[in-house]
Amino acid sequence: MVMHSHTGVLERSSSGVYVSILGFPNVGKSALFNSLTRGNVEVANWPGTTVEVSIGKTRFNGYEIIFVDMPGVYSLSEGGVIGSIIKSNLLQVKPHIILALVDGSNPVRSLNLAVQLLEFTGNVIVVITKLDLAHSRGIHINVEGLSKELKTTIVPTSIVSGLGLRDVLEAIVNTYKSRGREAIVIDYGLLEQYINDLILKLKATSLLEEVNIRWIAIKLLEGDSYIEQMLIGKGYSDIVDYARKLRVEAKSIIGRDPADLIVESRFKYTSSIASRNITVSKLRIYDRGVKSSYDVDKLLLNPRLSPIISLTVLLGLLTLAFTINTGFPLNIILDAIGFSNFSELIETYSISGVMESIINVIVESTGSLLEPVPTWLQSLIIDGIIGGVSAVLFFAPLILTVALILAILEDSGLAPRFATSLHPYTCRFGFSGHSIFPSILCLGCNVAGLMSLRAIPSIWERFKLYMLLPLIPCQARLIVFVALASALKGFISIAALIIAYIISFTSLAILSYTLDKLAKNSSKPILLIEIPSMHKPIPRVLWWLSWSRLKHFLVRAGTIIFIGALISWILTHTTLSLDYTDDPAESIAANISKLLAPLLEPLGIRGEHSWIIVYALITGFIAKELVLSSIVVATGIENPIRAIESLALSDASTIALIIIIALYTPCLATVATIYSESRRVKIAAVAVILGLISAYIASIIVYNILAQLIT
Repeated sequence: MVMHSHTGVLERSSSGVYVSILGFPNVGKSALFNSLTRGNVEVANWPGTTVEVSIGKTRFNGYEIIFVDMPGVYSLSEGGVIGSIIKSNLLQVKPHIILALVDGSNPVRSLNLAVQLLEFTGNVIVVITKLDLAHSRGIHINVEGLSKELKTTIVPTSIVSGLGLRDVLEAIVNTYKSRGREAIVIDYGLLEQYINDLILKLKATSLLEEVNIRWIAIKLLEGDSYIEQMLIGKGYSDIVDYARKLRVEAKSIIGRDPADLIVESRFKYTSSIASRNITVSKLRIYDRGVKSSYDVDKLLLNPRLSPIISLTVLLGLLTLAFTINTGFPLNIILDAIGFSNFSELIETYSISGVMESIINVIVESTGSLLEPVPTWLQSLIIDGIIGGVSAVLFFAPLILTVALILAILEDSGLAPRFATSLHPYTCRFGFSGHSIFPSILCLGCNVAGLMSLRAIPSIWERFKLYMLLPLIPCQARLIVFVALASALKGFISIAALIIAYIISFTSLAILSYTLDKLAKNSSKPILLIEIPSMHKPIPRVLWWLSWSRLKHFLVRAGTIIFIGALISWILTHTTLSLDYTDDPAESIAANISKLLAPLLEPLGIRGEHSWIIVYALITGFIAKELVLSSIVVATGIENPIRAIESLALSDASTIALIIIIALYTPCLATVATIYSESRRVKIAAVAVILGLISAYIASIIVYNILAQLIT
């Protein structure tokens, strides 16, 4: 684009992605424009007028994006100078993409303009502004549902926190690459025959290649003077005359002005969509004399009491979620106090226990049906395909339960209060109060914790947490810890577990400090958060939020987990000569393990069994539950603890192995989630590398210290 502010000339050039920003006055256009362009702005008069428009540029993912902040407008039917400028922009300058801004604090009314723009072209991105203000007013928007109904990309944003700004740029580039979306079609009832008559006339003109002729036909029926003058200027005065006759005929037959019917039909269309995807809850406003969240705030924002209350509530809710799904940690507590029968009962009838029983029945039934087929095919279907699907489904109930808890905390207004109360403590480690909930979630499941990071407004903090939260030991790693520690004798078995958790959180703090230094980020974490009024969670909103997170996991992370499980099957059931084998010692994975075995010598792990440890660590990358099963299969000893004892590891080597398992990548599902959430291969790769390096260094240090202390 060429901009000459002194002459008032605005011209399109062939380079760059041209984006027009349109919306109501005071919808937040200028704030969004300035945030996206970062001050790289020029001001020019729109040709032939004294109306100024701001023009700015930015570069993103190799594309130059040119933004034009258009004057505020309520409707594309507006006349006057502003209406002419808007239509001139759409029809003559022809932007590649339109950003249609919808005011999050008043979404139903401002959505109407976005619908009008989507009737003009499908290359529209709807940007919801003032999302923080919307939530404080009890307004909830089902972004996924709205996007599906309007058939376009919708990006929620908040200029205050920076939420969604990068997503806007990504949406622009993605939309530019896939231009050609069809405009939405609204049924105008009795007017459709007149619209179709005009479309037939317009098809015979050059306009067919230039613009959406259905939109032109609708504007002609409205009696839009700008469109009429444009057609007359192009030599199509006969079509304008024909449209005027149709308008008179329609008014005579229907009894109403076509323009009024069009506005009414569009309003009904917009209101119908809004009613299904926008909910407003009743807030308890203190100053109106209604019992409010004031008393709750006195506790949750109290500097001394609030951290204790917040952590207690969070741990209580997550303990309930994990107990329902897996039995953990209640099963361990009951087992420790001597109620082993109850512990087994809880594990058996937890959601994961029931799912495991169902999957076992499916595996047995499938095995019976597949008896006539070759052994390798049986293994591929049962261990590879069914195993891959079950790996995905196993996480689904936990993700849904945790997503529901997170939705309740968000919708009720508790989440921002918890974040505020804990912020003074988390910022000492380079994180804001937003990080506490994901961190606690990771103690149960890293996948659930990582998926809860979307609400963190700071991009740097979010990316840093994607890389570091996998260092927090999850439930699956705890099971391996306990098995390895059980092979130790006396107090040292308990000490090994304590050491593992201390080193995990110490590593997280050290790496957080290091990453901030490398990124030259010396500022303390800032908590920019709106404290909304407390209100009862709305079931429909809870479903929107929960289903959105579960669907995201199943579609994105689930696909990667399934593919990873199939690759794992190939590596563990194929020999170097590419023949099938059911002996892990002959597989490609085993041979790779034997090559890598010398890496464990600094941990005192040597000898003929060292490859088994490497093999278990490799399969543990797929899922930590596979560590113990791999050792069992490779040693041929069914009891996991006895299998570990048969490896003849020293106490120092066993604890060093626990440290490795505590720090290196928890599972393939975690890596898949990091990638699907961050949409950055580099972030996922760095997370894996940091985990491996910290695990290796920390385990060597621990081994050398313990080797001197333990005789």
